[in-house]
Amino acid sequence: MTLGLTELLLVFVVVAIGAAVHGSVGLGFPLIAAPFLILVDPLLIPGPVLINALVLVILITIRDRRSLDILGLRWVLAGRVVGTVIAVSVIAVISQEKFAILFAVLVLLAVIISALGFHIRATTPNVLLAGTLSGFMGTTSAMGAPPLALVYQDEPGARLRSTLSGVFIVGITISLIALYFVGRFGITELLLSITLVPGVLLGYVISIRTASIVDRQSVRPLVLLLSSAAAIAVLIRSFIG
Repeated sequence: MTLGLTELLLVFVVVAIGAAVHGSVGLGFPLIAAPFLILVDPLLIPGPVLINALVLVILITIRDRRSLDILGLRWVLAGRVVGTVIAVSVIAVISQEKFAILFAVLVLLAVIISALGFHIRATTPNVLLAGTLSGFMGTTSAMGAPPLALVYQDEPGARLRSTLSGVFIVGITISLIALYFVGRFGITELLLSITLVPGVLLGYVISIRTASIVDRQSVRPLVLLLSSAAAIAVLIRSFIG
């Protein structure tokens, strides 16, 4: 499908908004952009969105590298491996949809608990558990960010953004390789990816300024809002899909 000028402009705006939000908070690009892009052209999902998300998180990691939680990143990645293995094993005997619903409900519960004033500290056990839940949720529902965002919600914005981005770099790379080998990411998807790049770059540039504003305030409300939106998106997709 060839995108017309109007569609290209709409895609540019939506992608720029998603990238600006993600660059400011540390998550949100797929959540904001994907629902619209799949309506414009289904081929934009998942490959082109993932490769542009990869570009975005690499830029964020480079920008906020001084705040990267290296030790936490190691535990998160270890947890994601465990969570992914568990998810694959469980999906083999229980439907993916039921687990997507279960974990979306758990994320909403965690958001409610956090909103009521309970804080989840970024200790090693909590980071490992969040990484495991992230791996499980990422495999079962394609929404692996909320558990990590919740455990880092009280950390400085730069630390949350850089650590999540470090996790996403590894996760997205693995996903793109898998898509290539199953024939879902080739020259067509690569060319479509290029159409999203200008919006991603503009959004990132905007986020350089907005991220500093977020850093002077609390990132917690935005994390709770985006985590809730992700969980609700999973629930809606599970019930109507």
